[in-house]
Amino acid sequence: MFIGVALFVGGMVALILIERYLKTGYFLPPGNGDGSTTIITDTPLPIETPVDTGISQTIQKQQKAGSLSTRSYTVNSAVKMLWNRREGGLQWTSVDFVNNGPDPVYISVNTSDFPLASLPVGQTLNVDLKQHGAIDKVYLRCDQGKTANVDLWVVK
Repeated sequence: MFIGVALFVGGMVALILIERYLKTGYFLPPGNGDGSTTIITDTPLPIETPVDTGISQTIQKQQKAGSLSTRSYTVNSAVKMLWNRREGGLQWTSVDFVNNGPDPVYISVNTSDFPLASLPVGQTLNVDLKQHGAIDKVYLRCDQGKTANVDLWVVK
């Protein structure tokens, strides 16, 4: 019996709220019961909270913007590490590796572990970490007795 009454009352409240919404566009009447009124708008208010500031800073870091530069390296079987001591890393956002040959080259970004597959001659590899300064170190090497000329197009 109690459950039936509760369902009936709940249904009536739902009907009243739906009727009010259809007439006014609001589920509750304007006003908060204390003399103040809450304004509901689709336009965001120009209030910046600490959370908004953090999100804005994250988005700015992720935006791909910066200076473009090119560099060329001759790579052999000795590991060539690219790193900027003065800045504590390369501070690159993205880099395109272009292997001009004559041999394949192995490329590793931010880790000294080399992949099993190499970048073939005439191919380009794009590494874009989508965050400013995310690329700190780059390692290049060829197989024993092989060499390659590699061009880098860098966005810093």
